[in-house]
This record gives sequence, C-alpha cells and structure tokens, in this order.
Amino acid sequence: MRILLAGKTWTAEALTAESEKFPGGPWTVVCSPDAAAALSAVQAEGADFDAVVAEMPLAGGDALQFLEVVQRDHPQTLRFLSVNLTQRRTLAQSITAMHQLLPQPCPVETLKAALVRGLTLRQWMPGERLPEILARLQKLPSPPEIYFRVVRELQSPDSTLDAVGALIEKDPSMSAKLLRVANSAAFGLAYQVTTPLEALQVLGTETTKSLLLLAHSFSYFENINSRDFSVEQLWRHSLSVGRLAEALARQERAEARVVSEAFTAGLLHDLGKLVLAANLPEDYSRAVRLGREKDISLSAAEAEVIGASHAEVGAALLGVWGLPLDIVEAVILHHAPGWMLDRAFCPLSAVAAANWLCHELEASGEKAAAVVEATQKSLEAAGWGEQLPGWRELAKETITQV
Repeated sequence: MRILLAGKTWTAEALTAESEKFPGGPWTVVCSPDAAAALSAVQAEGADFDAVVAEMPLAGGDALQFLEVVQRDHPQTLRFLSVNLTQRRTLAQSITAMHQLLPQPCPVETLKAALVRGLTLRQWMPGERLPEILARLQKLPSPPEIYFRVVRELQSPDSTLDAVGALIEKDPSMSAKLLRVANSAAFGLAYQVTTPLEALQVLGTETTKSLLLLAHSFSYFENINSRDFSVEQLWRHSLSVGRLAEALARQERAEARVVSEAFTAGLLHDLGKLVLAANLPEDYSRAVRLGREKDISLSAAEAEVIGASHAEVGAALLGVWGLPLDIVEAVILHHAPGWMLDRAFCPLSAVAAANWLCHELEASGEKAAAVVEATQKSLEAAGWGEQLPGWRELAKETITQV
C-alpha cells in the first residue's frame, strides 16, 4: 500500500515499522511537509496513493482544499484529516472530503490503526455515486463532542462515575435527552433517574455512552416534518433494535465488547434515514412511496431514487466520526445477510437479526405474513436458522418493554 503523509507530524520510518504485518503491507510512505509538495505528489504521473493523511493546519495551504482535490481526482483514495477537537465542529459539512477525522495530536499507533481500519472498510465502499450524494447534504451533525470526552474520561486511570456525570451535566440539552431515554419504558427502571450520575449508576457506563450518541443524533433532526417519515416511530424502532441486539449478543454469550457494540450499532443502524429525510425530503418521500408501490425494500427504493441507501449514508457519517470498525460494519451491512456466513457472532449478526425481528413484531395487517417469511429467509441465508425460534421468543420478551 502507498501512503502520502501531508504535514510534519509523522515520519515514514515510524509508520512503516512492522507494516508487513498489516493489510496491503509492507507499506510505502511518502512524506510531504507542505501543501505544495503534497499536491505535486498526488498529481505526479503514476502516483496512485491508496491513502492520504493531512494535518490541519497544513503549511502553505488549506488541508481541506487539498483533500477535496484528492477526492476529485482520485475518488478511490482513502482520505484522513487530523484536526483538534474544536475544529471538528466546523467540518461537519465537509463529509465528502474525508473518510475519517483523526485527533490532534495523533500518535503514530493511532494513525496505523486508522489506516488498517480504512483498508478493511474499503471492501464495503458503496457505489461511486455516494460522494456526489453526500455533497448534497447540508444538514449534518458535528461529531458528538460530549461522547468523545466521556470516552476519554472513562479511559483515564483516575476516572470516577462522579467525574463522568459532571462532564455530561455541562451539556444541559444532552443531559435532558439522556434522562428522557433512560426513563423511557425501554429500560423499565423501577424509579425515575434525575441526574446523569444516576443514569450512569443504574444503566452502566457502556449503555449511557451509547445513549449519548443516540440522543445527539436524534436531537439534530428532531424537527423533520414529513407525511412519509416519523421521527418518533424511528426513535422507538432504534431503541427496540438496540435493546434486542444487546439481548441477542448476551444470549449468544458474546464477549462484553460485542455486546456493547451491538447495542450502539442497533441504536444507530438507521441514522441514514434521518440524514436523508432531513436533507433530501422530496427524494426521500419518493423513495418511501416507491417502496410501497413496487413492494420492494426501502434500501432498494432509496438506491433507485437517490443513488445510495440509508445504510451507506449512515455508515459514512459514523466513519467520519471515527466510531469503531465493527459498529460501522454493522450499520452499512445490516441489510446484507450474506456477509455473516462463516463468521462468529458479531455486532453485525446481532443488529441484522434484531432489525428483522423488530420489523416482524412491528408488522400488522396483510403484510405481517410476508414480513415473517422474509425474516425466516434472511436469517436462514445468514446461517442462523436454527437459532430463530429462540430468538423470536427473546424478541417478544425484549420488545414488549420498549
């Protein structure tokens, strides 16, 4: 793999050390200290870089404009931008220019992990129209600052629940939304929690952390007004899928990380619907109606009308936010059961199964039987046919609480 580093933070030697063990290894790294040198490198004949990493600020030019040139001339190249936390909020509208934001300072091990992750993600890269579609999206939430601050606090050896609770309380709006979710029927608490600290104590840090992401995402799009789209209905469905994905992972005795990521991915699996409904309301309504008229999946209708599915758009946003690889995978592939064949139970398994089972329970009238049949076929195609009866019972127990 060929990598271009635009900036003065990293050295080729540090990045190539032991790179023969990584995907595409051994890596070849070119360092360009300023914008002019970086532009010359990418425009040189036969350059063909697999990944470009730029830091902001970039000496002699604009790092974002540089990445936009790379995106225009080399759309298949992976693009990373290293910025500090305060700059992240100003870059929400620049989703097409990069595949992921990196922290600043960015240790070389963090950069290596991001590059490995990017190479893995590239096998799921959607169609060529996605960058064009993303460029039309003017309403995009910034990376959830409070979430990443909580993550950093939890990683501190001196972290306490009091400190994390105080951190959340500094954002009154987010605190209120967190408490709304925590006190909803989905969690069946014996009493109402009234502070972020109580939510942490009752729900645990991992659940609370995931709910911050959900609250952040939905709060940005809460004013969507469409006859063909209900934010409240999607809110309930997202909570249901998150809770059931978590329950399925526990029942399958998955490790703690898989359980946590299944819950988070379940909460966010339909984030792309919010993004499309808010930014392209007429096109999205057409897609919803087309799906009903032709009796095809919403994803197929979205691809026909818009050119990309909600799964692709949601995963693109989560990728820029820098969420874990398995969460992004679960979001982009939750309608693609074939990807789960011959794999151990993972967040994708949990979210895809939970989504189908929730739709099965939500269906009514003439379409109910068809949804049950589709669920059966989908789970059998994914290799989970034997587990289906038990999973259906678990779904009934879990979803009645939401």
